[in-house]
Amino acid sequence: MKVLTVNGSKIELFYSIDELPMTRYQAMQKQLLQDVYVGSDFAAISKHFNKLDFYLQNKKIAEAQQERMNMHNGMYMQLNEYNTSMRIMCAMIKKIDGKEFNDLTDEGLDRVSGILGKTEITKGELEQYLAEVKKKLTLS
Repeated sequence: MKVLTVNGSKIELFYSIDELPMTRYQAMQKQLLQDVYVGSDFAAISKHFNKLDFYLQNKKIAEAQQERMNMHNGMYMQLNEYNTSMRIMCAMIKKIDGKEFNDLTDEGLDRVSGILGKTEITKGELEQYLAEVKKKLTLS
């Protein structure tokens, strides 16, 4: 476990994949897969455009169609303020200011995201934590 203090809020997180209960691990993996294959920010959409162009230039129509669908889904998620990175972190959160979170449905993760957003965690803080967790994930 790791405790982050963000603007006075105490956030208790699972810090290793090995610490995660299986249901939480599965919820985190679902979000991680969406982040890797679809994404939910402009950088991910830009990558989809590049891949789409490559597939079209090489006449790989089936791959281009799949890439177009991934791009569409990424744009939809962004327009609906669905942030896969935030949801990955939310799946790793056990408590915020002593309140425990165990609802790992999309709606439950959205509630945690709303509470986490009120701590005013920065994009940099979020990315730093996720980079550490992803690094541990690849070392396991």
